[in-house]
Amino acid sequence: MEDEWQPGHDKVLCGHVPGNAGVAFNTGLFAARNRPATRAFLRAWFETLTDSGKEHHSDSEHRGIDDQLALNLMFDPGLVSAIGPDEPRTILVYNGSLRVQTLPVVLFSGGHVAFVQRTPWKLGVEPIAIHMTWQRWARAGKVARLREFGLWRMDPPAYYGAGPHNTSTAYLAEGGDDRLWLLTYQNDVEEFVERMARQRYEGGRMPLFYKHWLGMSYQLAAFREALVVARLLRCTLVPPTLWCWCDYDEVPNSGILETCLINAGDYRSPFQCPLDFLLPIEVLDNLNISYRPPGFLDLPQVPASIRNSRAVLNIVPSQPGDPLPEAVSMVGHGVTLWTSMPQFALDELASTVSQAAVLELRGQLPGLVLDFLQDGDAAAFDKLFESVLAEAFWCCFTWGEHDEEYRQLQYAAPPPYAVDGEEWKPWEPPVLEVPEWCDKVSTADGNNEFTRLPQHPCAFLRDPEAARIAAGDAQPAA
Repeated sequence: MEDEWQPGHDKVLCGHVPGNAGVAFNTGLFAARNRPATRAFLRAWFETLTDSGKEHHSDSEHRGIDDQLALNLMFDPGLVSAIGPDEPRTILVYNGSLRVQTLPVVLFSGGHVAFVQRTPWKLGVEPIAIHMTWQRWARAGKVARLREFGLWRMDPPAYYGAGPHNTSTAYLAEGGDDRLWLLTYQNDVEEFVERMARQRYEGGRMPLFYKHWLGMSYQLAAFREALVVARLLRCTLVPPTLWCWCDYDEVPNSGILETCLINAGDYRSPFQCPLDFLLPIEVLDNLNISYRPPGFLDLPQVPASIRNSRAVLNIVPSQPGDPLPEAVSMVGHGVTLWTSMPQFALDELASTVSQAAVLELRGQLPGLVLDFLQDGDAAAFDKLFESVLAEAFWCCFTWGEHDEEYRQLQYAAPPPYAVDGEEWKPWEPPVLEVPEWCDKVSTADGNNEFTRLPQHPCAFLRDPEAARIAAGDAQPAA
């Protein structure tokens, strides 16, 4: 973040790359041995952070130095080297007086290694500690990731359905019950994306970023449709694990706009990604949307009486002659839903399997529900979901204080339910168009150069060679 740290820099600093040396230590997780050299360094570090003379602003939001930047400046990482061939992971810092060794990343993982690359779980290793970095939604996002990976132990038994779920007098008076009734759905996005790739590109060689944008738009539409069904049936929604084809990062030159992956990452495209890659966790919580994280039904805290009580709701393109066919799944009873079905039919069919604790939707979700029973319900839901859509985007195409208006790309929004007398339009697979701002990006911070990288839509949608590289047919030139 810092090209060169110096007094009067007048920027908020976090110390990732002091002096632009290319090497930096993160202070989120560290351990110190009780030795004289260690105590001397910790004392000097403390004094650096508490000396008011080392601040450049009276405003605490604009401190001239923070803990991470201070440590790296004192370490002088541009000069570090291993102490010898027998100890390549141990270095001398702080004028050669302090030995430092990086913690094993599998046991002490950052948020990207743990939750995006999923390296500990690939290796069958339980990490000792995880630094909750690399996510978008502050505390809400951190809690959501811990929940998604079964590491958050602060929820009461009722959260998992082990006890009354909602016993408020108003809720029971309206006909609700005190159990946790769940709705989940299968994620068929990989099949959808590959089908679209074959339709739109010869041999299915669609650029990875296009696949990502298309896949996320599809998963957004599927979540919206499942959320509608869950709210109409008064269920709690359990979305499936998301699939991504491109990572995201605030730094455009981290490798993502070349390969869709961060340089040196231990993962391949497509990869399973956390819920916050698509959905604004803090917004969902503020809207009081009733949901549980992906993987919820696999958690040991969920009673077997819930996990094993399922009914399948199969989705077909058109209304069948008998929507209550013989079950096609060994999971439980089944009913058939169809695209563009009205709410009254959904209510009627769902009531036949209401004894199941979990309803599982199977088939293409986008475009399932056509209309609502109550006037105004469609418009009310559209308004609620606008807050979600506003934060459903990919980032980042630009860097620095300039070109912020060209930094993000929204995923395609599904059509609204309220059409005000117009003919309702079913969901259709979206098409990624060339951004109108491609030639408006400035030269500041090299931002215009990023538009030429192969995974940038300004490149692969206008340059066949970039599209070929972005599809994985060749590697970009070094």
